[in-house]
Amino acid sequence: MEPHERVWAVLLDHVGKGRAISGRELAAAAQLSGDRELRLIIHEARTAHKLPILSMPGVGYYRPQDPAEIDECYWQLREHAIEVLLIASTLRRCGSERVRNNHGDDWIESFLEMHYKPRQAGLPGMGV
Repeated sequence: MEPHERVWAVLLDHVGKGRAISGRELAAAAQLSGDRELRLIIHEARTAHKLPILSMPGVGYYRPQDPAEIDECYWQLREHAIEVLLIASTLRRCGSERVRNNHGDDWIESFLEMHYKPRQAGLPGMGV
């Protein structure tokens, strides 16, 4: 049985937010090496295999009981993604200015151009 199938099988007993299982318990029950492997398998299960595995911070992983649980997880993930993008944007915008001012050279500009300019094309409307 593939790792994502083992995770899905364990989650048969964890339908609904009220029956969520912690990441540590899920990894052990699915015979995974730990949290990092679990996150990779969950990502693969959601994206490649289209399995609706939900999660909430402090709650754990579970299969949806109803559409409302899917919506709740969607909005939580969306809010987290926006927070991460805001942090990345702030670091990009303010971090380079502060480093340049503190060090008196423009090494950070070269670094940012080399590593981040190609990625801007993939983020339409982000204005970072």
